[in-house]
Amino acid sequence: MWNPVDLQHYKPIPVDLEISYLHLRTDGILGSGAAAEIFYESEGRPAGGIEIYFGLPAQYAFQYCSKPSTFATHLPAEQDKHWVIEKRGYRTSVYCNGKKVVDF
Repeated sequence: MWNPVDLQHYKPIPVDLEISYLHLRTDGILGSGAAAEIFYESEGRPAGGIEIYFGLPAQYAFQYCSKPSTFATHLPAEQDKHWVIEKRGYRTSVYCNGKKVVDF
């Protein structure tokens, strides 16, 4: 089941990435300059996150850890994208439409 996010009245979505995956859907058009931002908190304080930029080329960045980087593999061409974020310890993997696009 998908829960839409109201960007005007954003509320945190509790998820423990150490025991489950975070699934997201986006419809950002490559080259639009739109962005998807996922923020991590620990004990109610910012603890990092990941940003996905729909520019040309598409890029991603880990907050507090990296500058924007171009995806090593091309993102799937479909506009509607299903993202899965998996975090285990210090390793984070990101999948887009079933294809691994980040291993950090």
